[in-house]
Amino acid sequence: MATYPPAWPFQRPGSTAHRYNLTEAIRLRSAAHAFEGKVLNIVASCLLDDEAIVQLSQGSQDIRAQLETSPAPASLILGPNGDLLRDSLVGREGMVVADIDSAQSIEYKEAHDIVGHYNRFDIFHFEMKTTPNIPIWNRQTSRDDGRSGLEELPEAIYTNEEERSD
Repeated sequence: MATYPPAWPFQRPGSTAHRYNLTEAIRLRSAAHAFEGKVLNIVASCLLDDEAIVQLSQGSQDIRAQLETSPAPASLILGPNGDLLRDSLVGREGMVVADIDSAQSIEYKEAHDIVGHYNRFDIFHFEMKTTPNIPIWNRQTSRDDGRSGLEELPEAIYTNEEERSD
């Protein structure tokens, strides 16, 4: 289940930047969530009616125009492959209703199990670093002195050896 705002007036007054398309952003994000998780995704968005626009704009014609021309939110239902199960509802009140089958996601999860039981442990591994985070390290591929290959760099990086104080 996902919810999105009724308006996202991204473009600032006087800006020439491309307007943020809330309708398309909702569709893309929701489809990606459904596809990546192999789950059904029900998206419910609310609508700004005329009364809400009047209250939000507080008499400002610029704010009112921006809210009225902002791309509309979308309500939709997506299957585990990211496809719409019904036509989406964009910019108007109503309900999106679809018959869903939760078993539909099983086939997709068999093909691409996101919990990763098929990982190649001979290639990939999980590692947790418990030492303090040091932002810059000099990692060497091989060492002759038996050390780990990780050395903390000095706090300042110098251009030549004469400038070093240690």
